[in-house]
Amino acid sequence: MNALRASGLEPGRDVGVVGIGGTDEAMAIHPALTTVSDNPANIGAIAAETLLNRLSDPQAPPRHIMLEPKLVIRESCGGPIG
Repeated sequence: MNALRASGLEPGRDVGVVGIGGTDEAMAIHPALTTVSDNPANIGAIAAETLLNRLSDPQAPPRHIMLEPKLVIRESCGGPIG
């Protein structure tokens, strides 16, 4: 966002900015960063479960797992302030 400001653009007003992770740091910067949360705790739990299942049944067919991300709209995309 500093590079945008250096170019004369204001994040959230002139350009939307989105990050990945949804961390607390996203709230600590100005404007607060819109994020796509990937929920690493959930990914880790599913990975552990998948590994344990594979260890108990090495011949089990592969699984395709689709996880829903969560979009958290904040000020960097012109979203809510506060």
